[in-house]
Amino acid sequence: LFYLLLFVSKYCNKDFVKYPREWLIKAIILVDTLLLIANVFKPFMFDLEKSQVVYGTIRYVVQFKPLLYVHYAFAYLLVINALEVLCRKAKNTNNLNRKKYWGLIVIIFVVVVANVVITLQGFAIDISVFVYSIGAVFVYYGVMRFIPQKLLDRSLRYVSLDMKDYMLIFDPEDECVHANNSAK
Repeated sequence: LFYLLLFVSKYCNKDFVKYPREWLIKAIILVDTLLLIANVFKPFMFDLEKSQVVYGTIRYVVQFKPLLYVHYAFAYLLVINALEVLCRKAKNTNNLNRKKYWGLIVIIFVVVVANVVITLQGFAIDISVFVYSIGAVFVYYGVMRFIPQKLLDRSLRYVSLDMKDYMLIFDPEDECVHANNSAK
């Protein structure tokens, strides 16, 4: 989630968002990660308990411990900060660029809500990495492929319509995809 925050700050052309000490955030993340890894050997964040055997299949229930809630609070504070930066940027940008920020906000929000729902269900298998991976594919498609092409086309049309010079634009197959008013 730290890298989500860094991505958002770079995407919004900001320096390291709101945190005055990047090293402090990295230290907290390191401790948090080490605690999650140590949980494998001594379950002090969460534990799996066998709840029942149904038709020969063992069912497990996740038992959350207080330290796991501290982990979630820290993780979701990073996400909330990233969403806040994106919302502020979307609010303060022009209409042409606003759509790319709102697309990213919606994707991140849906992924986080899905993660919260999965967590509250108490599944024994954490599929949040899978959910975040699907979200990353949508972010890549929206940020790098779909929206920039639409913005490029729209920007080109706005700029070229009132030009006095002739302007013809051809695609790689040598088809004329745009001609401004002077060229028509």
